[in-house]
Amino acid sequence: MPVLLAPQVTFANDEQARLESIVRAHATPQALAFRCQLILRAAASDHPSNLQAAQELHGKRHTVGRWRSRYLAHGLSGLQDALRSGWPRRFSPSARLDVMALATCKPARSHCAATRWSLDDLGAAFAQGPTWTMSRSSIWRILDEADLKPHRSVYWLNSHDPDFEAKAHHICTVYLHALRFFEHGRVGICTEEKTGMQILQRKSPTQPLVLLC
Repeated sequence: MPVLLAPQVTFANDEQARLESIVRAHATPQALAFRCQLILRAAASDHPSNLQAAQELHGKRHTVGRWRSRYLAHGLSGLQDALRSGWPRRFSPSARLDVMALATCKPARSHCAATRWSLDDLGAAFAQGPTWTMSRSSIWRILDEADLKPHRSVYWLNSHDPDFEAKAHHICTVYLHALRFFEHGRVGICTEEKTGMQILQRKSPTQPLVLLC
């Protein structure tokens, strides 16, 4: 019985360089980096079979065949995760962010007499909005996924910047589209100030004082 040869992978323009840069980048998800490695190996000059590539990269033959086929059909975009089955999310990321923003603000800002938020109070606050409403169960699900418990929160740090919400929305937008930015050669770097950590000693020794005459 003849052995079917795997379809040959060839690169156009700078496609190989893009795949190699994705593999080298530290911010690349492991799954995407592995798929790029599969394609780079499949396009090698010795034209390896799916079984050979799978053995060298410690994967499965069917996995190599699947991503080879998807790359040949859709290019680099075919290596991304496909949309999951099931019902799509009813509320957009912006609406979900509004829920978390409201739940982490004091109820008095929304003219609520309660000292701490409850699901019913949050639902009533959203019902007063001009655009959309949200059920009690939807609010609970969003807060549960974010591990927010407004009824158990103690507010000790609040921003007095009047433009805080606009700045926070811009930062969240960067997080939301980070993968798309990376595909266009733009990398987002996140840094955080650890104000609650005490520095016991310097990482590098103090340099001696040099007098300039």
